Amino acid sequence: QAFLASPTSLAQATATAESAAGGKVASIEYQSGENGAPDLIMADVVLADGSEKTVAINPADGKVTNVTLAENDQQGDEQSGENGSDGAQDGENANN
Repeated sequence: QAFLASPTSLAQATATAESAAGGKVASIEYQSGENGAPDLIMADVVLADGSEKTVAINPADGKVTNVTLAENDQQGDEQSGENGSDGAQDGENANN
């Protein structure tokens, strides 16, 4: 029901997320606030290289509020040295 109350449609949110992240939306969901109205639209976007980004969209105006590397793709980031403490553990696993 949350999406029925949102001024931003799923089609609009999908197009916005794909444009912002440069890939194709694999899943999208509305997160409701305390009053039940949509608080945030979260889209998981798959890129051409197989990595994923999570795009947060404000349902009130349809604008992107944040784009982050999806949690399951942090290992790829750690290999490039962008992530801190977890990188050492993953490095050990990669050497085995």
